[in-house]
Amino acid sequence: MFNLLRTISKYIIIFLFLGMFLAPNETLAQVTDYTKMVKVTPVILDINLKPGQEQDYDLKIENLLNQPLGIGLNMETLDATDEVSGMVFGKPHTNSPFVSWISLSEKQFIIAEKEAKTIKVSVKIPKEAKDGSYTSVIFITPFVSKPLDGASPSVVSRVGILALANIGTPKEILIKDMAKILNFNFQSQQNKLKTVVRVQNTFNFNLSTKAKITLSPLIFGKKEIIKLDDKRILAGKTRKWEVPLNLKPGIYQANLAVSIGGGRQIYKNTLLTVPSFYAFIPYLIIVFIVVVIILLRKRLKTALFILYKGS
Repeated sequence: MFNLLRTISKYIIIFLFLGMFLAPNETLAQVTDYTKMVKVTPVILDINLKPGQEQDYDLKIENLLNQPLGIGLNMETLDATDEVSGMVFGKPHTNSPFVSWISLSEKQFIIAEKEAKTIKVSVKIPKEAKDGSYTSVIFITPFVSKPLDGASPSVVSRVGILALANIGTPKEILIKDMAKILNFNFQSQQNKLKTVVRVQNTFNFNLSTKAKITLSPLIFGKKEIIKLDDKRILAGKTRKWEVPLNLKPGIYQANLAVSIGGGRQIYKNTLLTVPSFYAFIPYLIIVFIVVVIILLRKRLKTALFILYKGS
């Protein structure tokens, strides 16, 4: 009995001893959201250079924690995989060379608590580079560890800084050759109405778009303007918007205007019907009056003549 109690006590002591080291890190648990760990400025590097040019850009990284923060940086390729916001990283594609044109002043360092560090992002465009748009991403990986070169630092999250470059000077082309509206329609699912917009960038440069929909009732009602989220469309890619609508029944003239920069816009119009019997009564009355006038136009003409000239 004594030996059994001694054995149990020994295991309890071992578990308590291990618990001191395996207890969850409260600081780490509170900062699993990288926005509470690190702040990066800017989040998008807009690069506009010509072949043969080079330029440095500042990238500021701030440690928001009350403890030192390890930082690792690396460059990867970037390409769009779908029409919403899907991206694929590290997979070679047509503009992969852009990654080799960028260098970082430092790739691994420690930032003291509540301090900031600025690194240089050097971009050097080869003389033989083709005009067009190029994309890549700079990944900033925070490590919660003291020091950074510890046995196995904990990676909490990583931040992607987009590097979007327009190399060369875009040639003047017709607006219809820069972008086109593939879809502008309305869908009803489970009694909920939404609009679906798809815009394709047919240009060899990235486009920054601003779009809005104007809904004008044909007879009665108030005009509504719906502003869509601003989106960048990579060269040769398509982006999609899906926006829920809450409209009163009726017939609307729907106008879509998409700004593609430089004061240029593309448009598309359609009709939208939000069904309801009572909403269509004014339209039915108007149609009825028109039909009566057409069918009885001779009699109405005779009656108006007699009324004007007298019997």
